[in-house]
Amino acid sequence: MEWLFHDPKILPDELVDIRLKIYSNPAMQEVLHTRDRKVYNLIEKIPKLQAPILFFWTTHNPTCPWPVADKVHQSVPGSRFVLVDKSGHWPQYERAEEFNRTLLEFLDDRQDEILIDTYRRRYW
Repeated sequence: MEWLFHDPKILPDELVDIRLKIYSNPAMQEVLHTRDRKVYNLIEKIPKLQAPILFFWTTHNPTCPWPVADKVHQSVPGSRFVLVDKSGHWPQYERAEEFNRTLLEFLDDRQDEILIDTYRRRYW
């Protein structure tokens, strides 16, 4: 799991334990084996989503480089893209304060729009 962190020294033992339990589960093993045989085409599906989207990406994500995420973001009208440095695959651990602040700001901004849209659909 260290390869997923920009700074492996901060890898929490709790996260290692949780991930070990998840990936040791026989049902998860089955999912992993069948997943490799399927084609998801997620990048093409993301622009079709009807919900607000926040791309919170990192400069050191070993699973998907940030220019790929930025390209998908640009294909989604109204989406937001945040790029942080010195973080790997799990910025919620390595950059927790920045991640939490950004997520809360995103949710707070969208909450009013969602409430207004719900109100319009009900009453207009």
